[in-house]
Amino acid sequence: MAKKKPARSESRIEEGLDLLQTFVAAHGPGEQEDEVRAKVRELWGAAGLDVLEDDAGNLYTRLGKPGGEGPRTVVMSHMDEIAMLVSGVDPDGRLRVTNLGGALAWKYGEGPVDILLPSDGTGEAKTLRAILSVGSTHTTVGALGELNGKRALTWDLVRLDTGFSAAELERMGIGVGCRAVVARERKKVERIGRGATARVGCFAFDDRAGLAILTLAARRLAKEKLSGEVYFGAVILEEGGMNGSVRLCRKLDPEVAVGVDTSPSVPESPLKLDGTPSVWIRERSATHSMREVARLDRAAAKARLNLQRAIYPTAASDAGAVRIAGLAGRAVTLGIPRDNSHGFEIAHPAVLANTARVLEAYLLSV
Repeated sequence: MAKKKPARSESRIEEGLDLLQTFVAAHGPGEQEDEVRAKVRELWGAAGLDVLEDDAGNLYTRLGKPGGEGPRTVVMSHMDEIAMLVSGVDPDGRLRVTNLGGALAWKYGEGPVDILLPSDGTGEAKTLRAILSVGSTHTTVGALGELNGKRALTWDLVRLDTGFSAAELERMGIGVGCRAVVARERKKVERIGRGATARVGCFAFDDRAGLAILTLAARRLAKEKLSGEVYFGAVILEEGGMNGSVRLCRKLDPEVAVGVDTSPSVPESPLKLDGTPSVWIRERSATHSMREVARLDRAAAKARLNLQRAIYPTAASDAGAVRIAGLAGRAVTLGIPRDNSHGFEIAHPAVLANTARVLEAYLLSV
């Protein structure tokens, strides 16, 4: 008996998760997004798009033609991931680290990490393996003795042990300013459960999920006649201050800036992980355009979805940064609900495909 072909919706869910794994496996801390940039070039190019790069390292491509009824729109997701930044080298060769982009020491746990060696920005990153270490807890002395219920694990207690001396590390070019990320073999998309309560989880979900969604949409929209001039952007350094999105939009001068980013479920905005996307209403320093929120709501209705709404007192997005800088008349962020932010993040497996459907309907409308 011939195997039954998967439904189109199921096929697109799997396509989205395959793209997520591709992007997650690539290392890309801020200012060293080279591996991720190469994947974006490859996948967007395979969709028939002409991919360009600006002077900051942002990638962008135009889907719609100039003119038309719709507004000139830039849709962005960021390439960088939160990471560790080497802040010093101890005499014994162990590396001190701090956060780069909101990383928390207790989110990682002891285990293998990859230190990125200095590079010329091309090809796969060269790495040195290290072990994130905190030390033995069989003590009542000092800070380590206080970890059992008296204080949180903070970066000053963390070391990266490479097995090399300080002199050897110096000869390899490893020192202050180098980036470290979770080891590649730990960056695997895990799947648990099924149906409405199913979950996918991985490190670096934020914002590789956004890149997967843009790629899904690009494959669908590359040959569509859009209502206006539309650009997709894969931007640098969101976790380090939204520099990439601001630079790109200064160049492209959009009327509307759209961020596609993860959307944490927090007490102020408890979101369901049921595959339904969200829309940001307000973030740390920006309030989003209700006109664009309404457009997204209409697009979601066409996709038979009802967007969840999120308000964040501390989170920030590329679209919000562009709006604050006055580089777009209107801005909005389409969210991918997830939990465990900045750690081993989890979401519903259908959320990538569903968010892509909403984005596609939004860009095909006026």
